Amino acid sequence: MTPQYFDALVQERFTKCNDTLTLKGEEYSREGDRLWNFKIAGAIINSTPEEALLGMLSKHWVSIIDMIRSNEHISQKLMDDKINDAINYMPLLEGLLIERNERLSKK
Repeated sequence: MTPQYFDALVQERFTKCNDTLTLKGEEYSREGDRLWNFKIAGAIINSTPEEALLGMLSKHWVSIIDMIRSNEHISQKLMDDKINDAINYMPLLEGLLIERNERLSKK
């Protein structure tokens, strides 16, 4: 893969990730909180929002591992969905960690 092709691939991937985060942000936000679902999921399982995110992310990693181990053709849509999900969980995790640090700093 040429450097130019790879650079274009990276740019396209981050554009897709941003589009997904924007769209899903509206779907999953409540009360103005973009991280709402992780906080509620953490409460449901009597855990932290970060651990809830890790559990949800694990599901995506299993799908990615399945793609890697598959000897079959992987559709671009499946690649987009799974790779985007894995990438998008990182800024969501960062947001949760920043909020945790802010709470801890106030104590």
